[in-house]
Amino acid sequence: MRGSVFKRCTCPPRTGARGRRLACNIAHGSWSFKLDLPSTPTSPRRVVTRGGFASRADAEAELAAALARQ
Repeated sequence: MRGSVFKRCTCPPRTGARGRRLACNIAHGSWSFKLDLPSTPTSPRRVVTRGGFASRADAEAELAAALARQ
């Protein structure tokens, strides 16, 4: 299983000189995590997404707890 933490905000996307997306530096929006679960016979891919965390540390702690439960 794998997981990742990311920030969601309503700012329009910005890109750098190499065309990569840049993160928003303004203190707004919320943090979320995505967890890839093992496939089942009925579905080839399962993804759990949870959001609404105030800080990156909160989202990472919840992701670690979700990984420990699996």
